[in-house]
Amino acid sequence: MIEVYTLPDCSHCQEAKNYLKEKGISFLEINLKKKENREARIFWRSLGIYKVPVIVLKTDDKISVLKDYSKEKLEEWLKRHGEIQ
Repeated sequence: MIEVYTLPDCSHCQEAKNYLKEKGISFLEINLKKKENREARIFWRSLGIYKVPVIVLKTDDKISVLKDYSKEKLEEWLKRHGEIQ
């Protein structure tokens, strides 16, 4: 499962979400401003990252985090994890 940690009005967040949609990759958007996402904010902060988007791939045995977003880095990260070819 891919999670995309976002904030409202974040152009890079929108770009990342659009890219994932274009590639047909399902994801869960986590808006860090919403009160109900308190635990997600705690996790996000535990990563030592204070910018968005942060993209997380969770599998049964590990978590992989793309901390420093760019469209090119996202594409390479997705390839490395077998999400796209």
